[in-house]
This record gives sequence, C-alpha cells and structure tokens, in this order.
Amino acid sequence: MNLKYNVLWFEDNERWFNVHADILEEELDEIGFDLIVRREMDSGNVGELCQDQRFDLIAVDLNLDNGSKGHDVINEFRANGVFTEVVFYSSSGPQAVRRKMIEDGSHVDGVYCIDRNDFETQIMSVIDTTIKKVQDLNNMRGLVMAALADYDSALNDFLLAAAERHGIHDHILGKVKERVERQHETQMASVEKFKDIESLEEALTDHNLSSYGRVCVVLSVLKRKKKCATVAELKAEIQDFQRNLIKERNLLAHVREDPDTFPPKLIGKDVEYCDEVFRSRRLELRRHLGVTRTLIDLINSGHFDGAFESL
Repeated sequence: MNLKYNVLWFEDNERWFNVHADILEEELDEIGFDLIVRREMDSGNVGELCQDQRFDLIAVDLNLDNGSKGHDVINEFRANGVFTEVVFYSSSGPQAVRRKMIEDGSHVDGVYCIDRNDFETQIMSVIDTTIKKVQDLNNMRGLVMAALADYDSALNDFLLAAAERHGIHDHILGKVKERVERQHETQMASVEKFKDIESLEEALTDHNLSSYGRVCVVLSVLKRKKKCATVAELKAEIQDFQRNLIKERNLLAHVREDPDTFPPKLIGKDVEYCDEVFRSRRLELRRHLGVTRTLIDLINSGHFDGAFESL
C-alpha cells in the first residue's frame, strides 16, 4: 500500500455515486490517503478488471445497469482468483444482501455486506481494517522510501522546468556537478565521468546525485527569490522535510522491530508505531509532496520570471 487508496466501484446511480465518492474522498484525506476510484456501471468489463491488481477494495451495488447483479460480479472475480475485499451493499440492508448471496450460491468469503443507507460509516470501518492489515514497520519502510523517490522526482521536475523557462540549464547543471563533486571527492573516476555530462536531465537521474545534493541545488534556485515570503516558506518546508525524512528513513533502515511489542516499537528506541503515528506520517508525506507541486506551479506561472537575468 502507498499513499493512494484504489477502489473499484460498481454503481449505476450517477448522483448517489458523486455525493458519496466526495464524502469518501474527504474521509480518506483525513487519514493520509488519496482516493483513486474506477467506476463501473455494470459487469461488462469484469473480465478485463480481473487482471488489474491495483485495487485495495471493491465496492458493489446489488442492482446495476443492464440487468447486472452485484453477486454475479463478485462471483466472477472470485472465479478468476481475485480475493480483494469486497463491500456489497443495498438499501434492503445487510441481512437481505447476505441472504441473497447464500440463496444464489455466491462466494461470501471476504465480502462485507453493508446498508446503503449507512454507507460511509460502514465502508470506512472496512477500509480501516484493510489498512491495518498492511500497516506494519515493513510497510512504513517502503512508504518512506517510495515517498523519497517521488520527492526526488518532483524536485527534478522543478529544476528541469526552471532550466527550460529561464534558460539556466548550464547554471543548474553546474550546481549539480558541483554538489556531486563535493560528495565524491574520494571516488574520482566516477566524478570525472560525471563531469562530461552535458544534459541536465541525465545529471539529475545519475546515481551520483544524492537526495541531499538535489535539495541543495533546489535551494540554490530558490535563493534567487529570497525576498519572496511564499518562496521563503516553501524553502523552510523543504529543509524541514529533508531533515525529518532522511532521519526517519535511516531509523527504519537500520533498527530492528521488537517482536514482543504491540503496537510495533523499534529495539532500543522509544518510538511506538501506533495508528496515529502511521496516520501522521502519511499526512506529512502528502503535505511535502504538495510543496513540490506548488514549486512547479510557481515556475510555470512565471513567479520566478526575471530572477535569473544576472546569471
């Protein structure tokens, strides 16, 4: 699991779907996830969807367009070896839905039958359960590493956009080379080869450039608008995130989990990874990825126009 929660949703009522999808998006946002929904009106694409492994949850209405039945949708997924948790709902209530499934000989394993009239409360209980199943320290390690990779990629996009819009390709490339040379003074062969790179895009994706080095280059660009309060605030956010993320990454990478504690704790560290800590980390990661998107928007909107004329 990452910072996206993917739901495959079979619902043919447009208005009802829009209202409840918006509410569900807000609920997931509060616990640190982006809701990604693929909506289907009927069972027409189930065969194709059985090959798609991205979904964390499948939500199915009892009665769908074109005479499709929700329990038939579930049966087809199960027959194709897809055992993702399913929320099966109807305004008739959970008992009626469950009874219908049993009468038809449908697969009931991993299916939560809920009331359409209490949809948000009950589906969020199911979502919380699916999240907790994978909410351990190994998952957090992966989440932090994935977030760092996304963060690096977003900073690359910012630097490339700045280089293109303001004609400072060689300036930024020089800053990248300077940073790598500082980091690898003892690895001269690698550095000498790196010096010959003439493409900023190639330099930004070279393994010689560390996450810290990339941040330093970004900060050197932001210095050109040091009197701007908005840029100063974003700069502080980036510096704070870099310190905290690297610290968390190193902690998770090098310290073992105590097998005798729950919620999970790290051996020799007074850090308890309870639900609230996982939620806090997800929200922090999403907030800082939002900072990188803001930087790219500022470049593309002309906020830095004129800042690089003296280079």
